[in-house]
Amino acid sequence: MPKKIVGELLRLNVSVPLWFILIAGVLVFLISYLYSPAYREQIKFAAALFGAAAAIYSAYYVGAALRLQVSRNRQKASSEIIGLLNRPEFVEVRNFLEHGVEGHEKLSAEDLFSKIDKDEKLDNAVTVVAGILEDMSIAIQVDYVEEDILYTSLVSIVHRNWSGLRGWLEQLRQKRCDPVIGIELQKLAASWESGRRLSDGKKLPPLLNS
Repeated sequence: MPKKIVGELLRLNVSVPLWFILIAGVLVFLISYLYSPAYREQIKFAAALFGAAAAIYSAYYVGAALRLQVSRNRQKASSEIIGLLNRPEFVEVRNFLEHGVEGHEKLSAEDLFSKIDKDEKLDNAVTVVAGILEDMSIAIQVDYVEEDILYTSLVSIVHRNWSGLRGWLEQLRQKRCDPVIGIELQKLAASWESGRRLSDGKKLPPLLNS
């Protein structure tokens, strides 16, 4: 509650809607025009200014409402992407990285690819996870989602999957002669690792535990 000013007995906070101000303004100008014929030209001019100001404010209000809606849509899309982490493929890939990749520094890219390739279920899971992270990277670049929200929630997951699956992606590029396989995940991981947003290159927000 705001502090009272010395000598102030009562303070009222009243929210007045725009439509009420517009109607009141129209009534004031109408009455003035009817009962003050000597000032009709001045009243016309004032009414024109009032109308122009109302139009500008209305346009601003509509623009602000649209920006708010766009922001909410991006937040919703971000939440939907975060929800994809509950898919069983992410669990399977995480278990594979924990037990089959991390801590095995001598594991070559060829051996990593062989491990994944000979296990159809694991290969499918890795493909799904990499695909979702690639789609997320594209969504960030086209401003379809809130990058700061995704960064705060998923930075460790992006780093872990890129670091752990990098050899598999590089082998896949060679075998399919397609150098852009996984490139979106690579761009996202590199950008976040540098502390910069992928969408606009600006500095990322600090993490809560940093």
